[in-house]
Amino acid sequence: MTVTDAPQVSQVAPEQTDLVIDKLNAWRDEMPAIDPNALMDKQPQAFAVTLDGRVVGGYLMIHIPMANEIVLLAIDPAYRRRGLGRMCCMDALFRSGKRPLVLTANDASVGFARTVGFKLVGKRKQADGSMLTRLGWHAPRPKSDPNAPPGC
Repeated sequence: MTVTDAPQVSQVAPEQTDLVIDKLNAWRDEMPAIDPNALMDKQPQAFAVTLDGRVVGGYLMIHIPMANEIVLLAIDPAYRRRGLGRMCCMDALFRSGKRPLVLTANDASVGFARTVGFKLVGKRKQADGSMLTRLGWHAPRPKSDPNAPPGC
């Protein structure tokens, strides 16, 4: 693998968000589709994984009270099992900073989310009888130095 082959996650310009949502919705498997119009008041931020100039995955994040939420995360099926989904989660956690990060997963993807580092928050039943699992993740907090002066 050369340097040009390295995947990158970058924020998508607001005017390109709908195009990325369309691609991610096509790759989402059994997760519910996201309607871009329903999210416009929440000012979603789209992030794309590119590999050699081609979008191969990404995620959509919104701010909710007290946290950030990944509302859509998907990887092109031809590029799965290469660590790109994990890279998206780590990027989202980094961008979330001190705010917790949450997501909702179906039974097929909850194992991935837990492997990456998300912890179970709760479950909810959908209208069709299927279950969706709510998961959360906090960035690691540095341990305080017992020898540090007060206030540090």
